[in-house]
Amino acid sequence: MSAPKNFLVREIFQPCRGKSVYTKAYGEAHPGEYPVYSASLAAPLCYTDTYDFDGTYLTWTTNGYGGRVQMIAGKFSVNGDRGVLKPLKKDLPLQYVKHILEPLLIEAAVGRRVDGRKNDYTKISPEAVGGTVVTFPATQDGEPDTDAMAKAASTLTKIEQLQASLKKQSEQIGDAEVSLALPDNCLTLSLGDQKFFTLEIGERLLRKDSLKSGVPSYSANPFKPLGYVAKSSLVSFEKDSILWGIDGNFDWNLIPKGTEFDITDHCGRLQIKVPDLDPEYVFHVLQATRLRYGFDRVFRASLGNVRALVTVAVPADASGQPDLEAQGLLAARYRKLATLKADTVKTLSALSKAKLSLAI
Repeated sequence: MSAPKNFLVREIFQPCRGKSVYTKAYGEAHPGEYPVYSASLAAPLCYTDTYDFDGTYLTWTTNGYGGRVQMIAGKFSVNGDRGVLKPLKKDLPLQYVKHILEPLLIEAAVGRRVDGRKNDYTKISPEAVGGTVVTFPATQDGEPDTDAMAKAASTLTKIEQLQASLKKQSEQIGDAEVSLALPDNCLTLSLGDQKFFTLEIGERLLRKDSLKSGVPSYSANPFKPLGYVAKSSLVSFEKDSILWGIDGNFDWNLIPKGTEFDITDHCGRLQIKVPDLDPEYVFHVLQATRLRYGFDRVFRASLGNVRALVTVAVPADASGQPDLEAQGLLAARYRKLATLKADTVKTLSALSKAKLSLAI
């Protein structure tokens, strides 16, 4: 029967820092097939013609996002921004060790904190890693119970696979269009039709010139202000406004009438000029059809492109005019589906990010 026991990391691993000689310039001078890892968890720093390690090891970032743990298998080397844990005990389930050890190393890393969170200036030395206390299941003779750890690691693998699946589902649902079947009798209105719509963009605002409080100013992200200004450059707030981001991920946001805000030259505003168009309905249709235009950082959602390409299908009455009542009913359905979608994405995302606790 296992019982929990505290171990110093240096009792079960020999922490060692990599060689500072490994740089991009070194890799260019000694090209080869063996990866050299640095502070980045995304990709090797370079590839060289020699290697220092051959096998499966736990490594940690000594600088940058200090304390992040990554398992590496094969023939490789690390530079001074990463360390390697050489096992002193046999058959240690490294995935289980990583799960237990990483949050402890991140917490032990030292460096400047931003908004209460460690940023890319944190670091942790081999000495600090070696002195970290970990709690593992232990056998009666006081050694790490590798069988119990392996069983827990198997459970951990299944949970992580499930979480990865939930994350993928969350992303797929988040990217999906919320669409409703429209009646056959519809008008197709272009956003470039000045009879129905006014479109404008804002004035340039640099982040360094924005204020910490005041009137929110939206830029490429129509949901989150870039900063704040003392006074809006916009004139009217008597009608609902529909914002879109000109650069980046093309999206729309609805801001209700009476709300003062500002926009930069990376954000556009649409307002409706006629009383028989429902702003909420127009917003939901624009949101549901945004992906079909292919706007991105290269093919920008500029004022000209939006006017020329973006259209809205609007239910029409028997006389061929926009049917305001039908729009209101459809807007209510869109709102319900959008809320259901957002709640589902939130729940799946929370489950995919839930911290795991393995009982010993």
